[in-house]
Amino acid sequence: MSSDWDSLTADEISKGLWSAEKTSRQTGKVCVYNQALHKANLRRSKLEKELHRGLETGMVKPYFQPIVSSTDHALVGFEALARFEHPQMGMISPAEFIPVAEQSGMMCDLGNVILRESMAGIRRLMEKAGHSAPLYVSVNISVLQLMSDDFAGRLIRMVDQSGVPRRCLRLEVTESLFVENMDHAIQQLAQLRAAGIRIALDDFGTGYSSLSYLRRLPIDVLKIDRSFVTRSHEDESNVAILRTVYDLARELSLEVVAEGIENLQELNVLNALGPMGLQGYYFSKPMPESMLGDFVAAWSKGLNHQSPSVTVKARH
Repeated sequence: MSSDWDSLTADEISKGLWSAEKTSRQTGKVCVYNQALHKANLRRSKLEKELHRGLETGMVKPYFQPIVSSTDHALVGFEALARFEHPQMGMISPAEFIPVAEQSGMMCDLGNVILRESMAGIRRLMEKAGHSAPLYVSVNISVLQLMSDDFAGRLIRMVDQSGVPRRCLRLEVTESLFVENMDHAIQQLAQLRAAGIRIALDDFGTGYSSLSYLRRLPIDVLKIDRSFVTRSHEDESNVAILRTVYDLARELSLEVVAEGIENLQELNVLNALGPMGLQGYYFSKPMPESMLGDFVAAWSKGLNHQSPSVTVKARH
């Protein structure tokens, strides 16, 4: 190591060498513990400490991205996405803090915070807006959450205590949840579904054997992965895949939601398939709870005074 690092403690050096060894095992290449890796480790260590503090102080919170009906573009719900806004470090990407939460044992705490705050936020929105048809909130859950003791029972109690009707909560799961212990995962999801909570299979089409999972999983909703939606108007093979997935879902009596819509051309491709939920930057980026009331009011006003197609186009 260079003389610039003379201030490092023995513990820091040991951790650095362990980090280099771990990186080497993962990449299959020789890894030298250099200054760049040292800085990355320092940031990760700081992020772990700040994430722990952020979960306790409200720095980690849900942002909400709207989901609309393709039939009339009415607002039907929101997906809640975890965001970490630090007063000094700024907005930290989920791609950075989610792995830290997983590796440091904070994933269940993070998931519980997002679940609790998402339900509280949607309850406050419905109370404020007086929405006649209750909006749902869709929340991602992790493998660690689902595999924790009595997850289904604890979540049902959390929902009941929140004041949000069970039918207004959706849980999004990915196929990776079923790799290690499919029977346990299915049992937990079946218990939640029997209690009135809807289950959505997220990122459909990107996993291992999606069709075989569909036969066994207790799910209500199929979310089409954005990779099939992006530039679908320029790729006939993607259109064919979208049509096949949509028809399969309808045959299985599953609701369909397409995510990642970014322009009118992609929207038109999906509208041609049939009724479904629509989600993406074309409608809105994820927003904090403080913006939800104004968004819902503006959206409802737009639908009341303009045709849905004109209203949606104006929000591009």
